[in-house]
Amino acid sequence: MKRILGLIVCLALFLSIGARSQQKYDTSRLKEKDPGLLTFVEDWLGEKYKFGGVTKSGIDCSAFTKTLYRMVFKTEIPRTAESQFKQVKSKGVVSRRDSLSTGDLVFFRTTSATTWHVGVYLDSGYFVHSSNRRQGVIISSLNEATYRRQFVSAGKPTDSLPKSTAKQGKDTIDRKGR
Repeated sequence: MKRILGLIVCLALFLSIGARSQQKYDTSRLKEKDPGLLTFVEDWLGEKYKFGGVTKSGIDCSAFTKTLYRMVFKTEIPRTAESQFKQVKSKGVVSRRDSLSTGDLVFFRTTSATTWHVGVYLDSGYFVHSSNRRQGVIISSLNEATYRRQFVSAGKPTDSLPKSTAKQGKDTIDRKGR
C-alpha cells in the first residue's frame, strides 16, 4: 500500500512540474501592443515545419521569420538564420536576453557550430518560431532549459521597425505564405 501511495505521489509531482514548464502564453499584452503581429502568429500556429519549406504547407524557422517580417513589418530580411544573424550583428543592435523587445529576432546555436535556429520575440519572455517536424509553428518560453542553454543573442535586422501593418483577420496570408 505504501508503495502504491509513493508511486501516486511521485506521479503527481512529475505531472505538476511538467505543467509548470508548459505554461501558456498570455496574448493580452501583445493584443494591445501589436494586434497585427498577434493576428499573424495566431494564423500560423500549428502549421507544419519542413526544412527548406517556405509555405504554410511546410516552413522552416528562417523562412517563417522572413515571412513574418515581410507580412507584419513590411520589411525584407535574408532567407537563412545565419544571414539574418549577420544582418542583425552588422546593425550593431545585438541584445542580451534581459533587454529584448517585441519583434527582435532571437538566435540559438543548435547541435553544431554552423547550425542556427531563429524565432521572433513577442514579449514577457516568449517567442514564436517554426520549431521542428513534431511541433511546427509554436510559441515557446526563453526560460525553457533548451532555449536558455542555446540562446546566442537577439536584435532587430533594421534600425527601427514600423508599427505592424498586417490587416486584422485570417485573410492576411495566402497558402503560399505571401
